[in-house]
Amino acid sequence: MTISCVEFCRALADDTRQRILQLLMDVDELSVSQIVAAFDVSQPTISHHLALLRQLDLVTSRKDGKQVYYALNRERVVACCGRLIARFDPSASRLPPEGDLLGEDTQRSHRQRRRAPDVRRNRPARERG
Repeated sequence: MTISCVEFCRALADDTRQRILQLLMDVDELSVSQIVAAFDVSQPTISHHLALLRQLDLVTSRKDGKQVYYALNRERVVACCGRLIARFDPSASRLPPEGDLLGEDTQRSHRQRRRAPDVRRNRPARERG
């Protein structure tokens, strides 16, 4: 499935979805409850955002018992970013083919990525009202 630049931009237009993708950048995977812990929004809201990201194949999911784990589909995100850049920058046609967009430096092995960090320290302070 090819994702259009418009669909990709719509997915990134929401701050919560951007933050979910950022949260998943340096970990193998996180459970829904771990992702929810990093935000001041409800679990159904996070699940809605994860479903949209999954439909666009920007994240992958796997079920283990009752837990669902999500991981960033890095290759897909990088490819979409490359197509978006190419759309606005004529010199971007010199970019490597889609499969080569990830350099060796950014392709850390499965073992090198950190396991679920303490996502609570990234959690913004609740607004007092």
